[in-house]
Amino acid sequence: MRLLFTVLCLCTYFGSLFGQVQQEDSRKEQIKTRLVELALKRVPALQIAKLDVKVLEKEQMITKVSWLSNVTLRANFNEYNLGIKEYDRDINFFTPPNYNVTFGLRLGELFEKPAENKIARNKAIAAKLKSDEVRSDIKVKVLSLYEDYLLAREILGIQTLMTDDFHLRFTVQENKYKNGEVTLNEYKAAFLEYNQSKMKKASAEANMQKAKIALETYVGISIDELENSL
Repeated sequence: MRLLFTVLCLCTYFGSLFGQVQQEDSRKEQIKTRLVELALKRVPALQIAKLDVKVLEKEQMITKVSWLSNVTLRANFNEYNLGIKEYDRDINFFTPPNYNVTFGLRLGELFEKPAENKIARNKAIAAKLKSDEVRSDIKVKVLSLYEDYLLAREILGIQTLMTDDFHLRFTVQENKYKNGEVTLNEYKAAFLEYNQSKMKKASAEANMQKAKIALETYVGISIDELENSL
C-alpha cells in the first residue's frame, strides 16, 4: 500500500513537472512568433524589398500593354459634325471624318516585345525571391538574438547562485577567522574566491544586458514587456 502511494505521488509530481515544461515551451514559442512579427514590421530592409517587388510588378504590367502605344485614335471636330453648319454636297466635295484609328508596328517589335516582357517578368520574380530571402534572414536574426539573450540570462542566473554560495562561504570563514578557527591564508582564499565570483557575475550581467539591448533594438520593444504580456 505504501509503495502504491509512493508511485502515485511520483506520477503526480512528474506529470505536473511535464505539464509545466510543456506550458513553458508553448509560451516560448509564442514569444518567438511575436518577436518575428515585430522584426518583420520594423526592419527597413524588408520594407525596401517589398517596394521593389511592387515597382517591378508595375513595370511588368506596363511592358505587357506597351504595344497599345502603336494604336492611335484621333477625333475630328468641325462645324459640320458639331451641327453648326449643314453639309451641302453641291459645295463640299470632301468632309473630314469624325474619327480615325491607325495602327503601326515596327518589325523589330515582334522580337523586342516578347523579350522585354520576359525580362520584366524575371525581374519581378527575382525581386520576390529577394524579398523572401530578406524575410528569412530577419527571422533567423531575431531568433538568434533571442536565444543569445536566453543563454546570457541563464548564465547570469547560474553565476548569481554561485556568487551567493561563495558569499556564504566567505562569511563563514570570516567569522571563523575572527574566532581563530581558521588561518589567515584560508580566510584570504575564501575572500579571493568570493571576489572572483563577483567579477564573473558582473561580466555575466553585462553580457546579458548587451544581449537584451541588441534584441530590444532589433524589435523595438522591451522584452520584459513582451514576456509579461503573454
